[in-house]
Amino acid sequence: MSDDEVRAKAREALWATVTLIVLLGVLKQFSFSPLLQKIGFTVAAGFQLYVPLWLISRGRETAQAYGVHMHGSVAAPLALLRRRVLRRGRREPRGSLTRRLMLRISVQLSPYAHHAHFDARGFKRDLGTVGLLILLTFPFFGIGHHYWQLWLGEYLGREATYSFALPSGFLELATVNLLLVALPEELFYRGYVQTRLTRAWPPWVVKFGVPIGWAMLVSAGLFALGHYAGEWGNPARLGPFFPALLFFAMRARVRCIMGAVLYHGLANVFSETLRTGYTFH
Repeated sequence: MSDDEVRAKAREALWATVTLIVLLGVLKQFSFSPLLQKIGFTVAAGFQLYVPLWLISRGRETAQAYGVHMHGSVAAPLALLRRRVLRRGRREPRGSLTRRLMLRISVQLSPYAHHAHFDARGFKRDLGTVGLLILLTFPFFGIGHHYWQLWLGEYLGREATYSFALPSGFLELATVNLLLVALPEELFYRGYVQTRLTRAWPPWVVKFGVPIGWAMLVSAGLFALGHYAGEWGNPARLGPFFPALLFFAMRARVRCIMGAVLYHGLANVFSETLRTGYTFH
């Protein structure tokens, strides 16, 4: 791939991200009812899942080159589905609508199902990395969150107390945060955007396998803006810039988004669980 092609793909990723941020801002303005909020959430998640894979496929690249293979935990089931759809289509009469539909679906699945095997070693390695990071970061986050709640109580002129309680609908919360929040966001920002920007902008320095440079800072900044979109005037929504640096490092170190997806989703659930336990009197 020539330098011009690499830069063109990076510009394409930047424009896709700008489009997403604008879309998020527009959707937020129309989320004045629970139903519209759910529709907007689904549209945003679908954009982040579909658009990067479509642009990658259009550029005649594989999704695996962008680290979204998840060690075969996603690609292997997709490959199995593709084979079954293909067999079903071939059993249908030539020229039938069902045959054309099945063959079309198999073609659409093909770019995402090249690595059909499940890499148990890589999967376990990423699970271990996530577990270690949880042990190293969650206690400090919990302490910081506690003092933040105490300060917030003082700011509001009320007393903050804590009693452990799981959020209502805990399993649904965990599922949504892993599959409809962390997975789409990590696929888009760390799989697609990070890969293209890192290729186009050489790092200033590489430390512990992590390329530190403009790609890290810009992708983290765009991630923060994506959370800020539609909530102008709330600077706290720029906070995701900092965990985005950690997600960037995880993706760069293991060359796969799985670790970042798991840590991101579990961190969201942990944060919501902590928040649920506080009451103000």
